[in-house]
Amino acid sequence: MPLLRYHPHKINLSAMNYHIPRLLFSSIAQTNKEQYQDLFQEYDVFEASTHHIYIAIYPFWLEEYSFPRRNIFSWGYHVRIENHNVTPISITRQHWDIIKTNSRITTIDTKIIENDDAKLNAGEACDYTSCITLDTPSNIVKGYYTISDHTGNIMNIDIPSFNLDNPHDLFSIN
Repeated sequence: MPLLRYHPHKINLSAMNYHIPRLLFSSIAQTNKEQYQDLFQEYDVFEASTHHIYIAIYPFWLEEYSFPRRNIFSWGYHVRIENHNVTPISITRQHWDIIKTNSRITTIDTKIIENDDAKLNAGEACDYTSCITLDTPSNIVKGYYTISDHTGNIMNIDIPSFNLDNPHDLFSIN
């Protein structure tokens, strides 16, 4: 397996249809997985691998941005994408379906700006941290990233399904 190198991935904040407090948006700048692993030991990790692309999601509750009496529930999540292929890939789109407590589904489908930051060479990894605010206390997120490989083939890479639950609630759909 090739040594993974850090490659930052920039997100177009204006393309998102939910509020992200600017202070929460950041990237982890370490060069290898083991260096930042201890930052997320207290959080659950959800992992998936499709077409030799590994994705890990670390969701966490944002107490200071959540107001349950007003149905405002906020979570942060850290995403790590690793290219274990022998050829480069480009991440072109992200699609997330959020299944809420009330059985409604919210879909976030965002085109990723095509530039050097959306490309991962063989053995490269990218990390980003973002957040989401929803109106239900318990949610399941599933979806995929769309990538293209060096030959132009387009594939969907599964993100692992993960939970966004209010840690203070006794009831959860998960």
